[in-house]
Amino acid sequence: MADINVERKGPSIWPWIIGLIVLALLIWALAEMLGGRDDATRTAVTDDTVARTTEVAPATRDPGMTGAAAGVPAAVQQFEQWVDRRDPQTDMGMQHEYTTNGLRQLADALESLAQQHDARPAVQQSIQTMRQQADRLQQSDAASTQHANMTRDAFTSAADAVGTLQREHHAQLAGADNQVNQVRQAAQAVATGTPLLQQQERVQTFFDRARDAVRAMAADQRA
Repeated sequence: MADINVERKGPSIWPWIIGLIVLALLIWALAEMLGGRDDATRTAVTDDTVARTTEVAPATRDPGMTGAAAGVPAAVQQFEQWVDRRDPQTDMGMQHEYTTNGLRQLADALESLAQQHDARPAVQQSIQTMRQQADRLQQSDAASTQHANMTRDAFTSAADAVGTLQREHHAQLAGADNQVNQVRQAAQAVATGTPLLQQQERVQTFFDRARDAVRAMAADQRA
């Protein structure tokens, strides 16, 4: 009887090849998925950064701006705000704080305008008189009869300073002469023979006229 040789075949490698292909596809798919998430994250971060920048940008302000009146000296703005806000009916006591505070703030405002023109020497004496009279008024006896005299002297010095600044540096300003005259007339309206406490409206009128003149000069310098 003849022998029949049966050749045994080894295990097939195809399952391994197919398995490796499937594994490679899984790895590729996983890498694509993770890469997509990274791109989405980067996009979200970028969008959020842009959004935040857009939100912050409108709030950014020029550090040189001072309120709504950029370029106006701070002392001028403070004097204007003080005149608009203060009430002589309640602030004008026996020590005349309303008048003394107003004189000091007006002196500061005029000095700041003069500094912009290097014109301090021309108005320094007038400004010094204003401050000296403000100190005298504050330190004087409540029963003194000289309060109106001190105030009129200080107001007149302020009118002199306004006139000097407008004449030398704002001669082309519309209505400049009229404003100077109004400040001077308001100063001279203070009656030396009448107690200052009885002249509240005159004091207020003077500061109103001085505010208008100072405001006009400040606006002219910005133009």
